[in-house]
Amino acid sequence: MNGTGTTAEQRTPEEIQDMISAAFSGDSAAFGTLVTMYQQPVYSMCMRYLKGEDARDAAQEVFIKAFVHRQRFSADKSVLPWLLTIAKNLCIDRIRKNRHEVPGIAEMSEPSSSAPNAEQHAVSRQTLNLVEQEIRQLPDGQREALVLHHVEGLPYKEVSDVLGVPQGTVMTWLHRGRNTLMQALNRSEKRGKI
Repeated sequence: MNGTGTTAEQRTPEEIQDMISAAFSGDSAAFGTLVTMYQQPVYSMCMRYLKGEDARDAAQEVFIKAFVHRQRFSADKSVLPWLLTIAKNLCIDRIRKNRHEVPGIAEMSEPSSSAPNAEQHAVSRQTLNLVEQEIRQLPDGQREALVLHHVEGLPYKEVSDVLGVPQGTVMTWLHRGRNTLMQALNRSEKRGKI
């Protein structure tokens, strides 16, 4: 999983649909393009549940499962939520089999090295650590909805598709999750921790 290559944003919706149709019809070049376009979000989803090599293996297995079960894909839908649903289910199945991992979010990225000074960098890192800790403590639905919507950038409908719940439930989980995070940040700020 190297994250390079053509992204979905660089193609028209018609080109994407043609490529997906070709990929699921057995065109290996088109399938390779599909993997290149969607490997990063699929890998990111797997990293929320698994670590290191397990996440990489799961991400690769997602595309194998997608190809094997390609007849289940509805051409009138977006392929990314379908792939992310496969990834989520596959990771949860692996966790159930192993029982040694707990679903969580991936490590949040470090602040950019262009931070003006060390103090701001430390405050930013401290805030990220607090947010990460609070996100890990959220109920599963709230945590997954927040990550899919705010980190992966999926719209409500696609988050709903991935999580298999109504769109209204997604909106409620997002609202509650954001409120919980804001309260935690406000408490920490009052205590002088950030």
